[in-house]
Order: sequence, then C-alpha cells, then structure tokens
Amino acid sequence: MRIARIGMVCLFGLAVLIALTIAACGNDNDAVPTPTAVDNVAIEVEVAGGKPVDGVQRFQIDARDTITIIVNGDTADELHIHGYDLVVGFAPGQPGTIIFEADIPGIFEAETHHNGNLVMELEVR
Repeated sequence: MRIARIGMVCLFGLAVLIALTIAACGNDNDAVPTPTAVDNVAIEVEVAGGKPVDGVQRFQIDARDTITIIVNGDTADELHIHGYDLVVGFAPGQPGTIIFEADIPGIFEAETHHNGNLVMELEVR
C-alpha cells in the first residue's frame, strides 16, 4: 500500500511539473512567426571597355537574400555598388566577387570606378 501511495504522489508531482512547464512556455498561438528562409542569389556580369557586355540590367532580389556578384572584365577596374558602399576590384583573368546580405530596400546602381559607366542595377524588394 505504501508503494502505491508514493507512486500516486510522484504522478501528482509530475503532473504539476508538466502543467507549470506548459504555462511557462506560453501558448503556441502567441508564438512569433519564424522568418522565411533566405535565398542565395548569384549575379555574374562581364565588362568590356568599361561597359556591361549584355547592357545595363536590373536584377530584382528580395530583402534578406544573400547576394553574390561576380564581375569579369577585360581591363583592371573596380565595381562600386551605391547605397551599400561596396567596392571590388577586377582585372583580366581575375574576377571580383562581392558577397553581402541585401538588407536595404531600394534601387541601387553599380558602376565602374575608372570609367564611371553604369554596369547594373539592384532592386531590393
């Protein structure tokens, strides 16, 4: 009989502990939604004579995406992304690579520094 009574006390204590744990954790309906997963976006541009080979393109990306921009060129220069204030050098056979999180919404121009030509636009939504 004593064993049964101790078992009941333990079960009651366990039930109270579980109830307190659930109360402390709150209701799942009140939980903050988990942010959606971000994408990795790769953009590759080629510059010849200081100008983009395929013309100036606008790339639309979502905020919080991780962006990789690879720039190839036939001369040594730098690509500057306005608004994010990122600069990467590139040269023949030595592509430049920039990796960053698109955390500022808007439309941003990327241009060559030495030639001052518009290479591409990023539209962060």
